[in-house]
Amino acid sequence: MYLGTPVTGAVVSSSIDGKPQRVIRTRLVESLESARVTRLARAAVNAWRSQGPTGISMAAMLREGLAMRRGQDLTWRQMAMAANAPMLTRATMVDGDTDAGVLPTASAWACWTTCPPERS
Repeated sequence: MYLGTPVTGAVVSSSIDGKPQRVIRTRLVESLESARVTRLARAAVNAWRSQGPTGISMAAMLREGLAMRRGQDLTWRQMAMAANAPMLTRATMVDGDTDAGVLPTASAWACWTTCPPERS
């Protein structure tokens, strides 16, 4: 998907975790951009799901979120959506499901497709 997408296929979105980041435009990104109401619900589900892989309790996650909010001057919305990015990235990069995740490394990808070929 990376190499098959033109440079214009990347978009800057704040819909993933509240912070602007460059991602490849996928159906999920389009869905997140258009469905403002469901973003918080998706973030809550992703926070719940992240307990297993991380081994962190919801109470500890909330403490970390509050500390992150204070330390990085995040809005309440950004703090609530913070669990989205790692879980959506994992869905794509680890599980291989581009329909359920995001491709957040579009800026590095753009460099790969525009670099000159390796000399032998």
